[in-house]
Amino acid sequence: EKTQKAERPPLSRPEREEQGSTLFIDPATRANLELLRTLSGSREGSLFKAIDRTVTGGGARLLADRLMAPLTDPAAIGARLDSVSFFRSETRLCQAVRASLKSVADMPR
Repeated sequence: EKTQKAERPPLSRPEREEQGSTLFIDPATRANLELLRTLSGSREGSLFKAIDRTVTGGGARLLADRLMAPLTDPAAIGARLDSVSFFRSETRLCQAVRASLKSVADMPR
């Protein structure tokens, strides 16, 4: 049994979009993933709130930007993970850097 009485619209063949260095996430997907806010609009319960350990406003903005546009290049992802691993293994240095950053005034956007 037919459920659609209208003619089908003309469709073009799918085309591959040029990939940039980050993944585009459409607004509906961003909202449903609750990256920065939950569906009710709260920051509590969002991915950002769960992982945010930043000590500066600039760091928080950078983390939010990175969540909203994640890297796609495996080499860049690897380099970022290497940086994280370095600071995870160098606990004292990490604490010293965090302490220094806490005293830095927030740079203008």
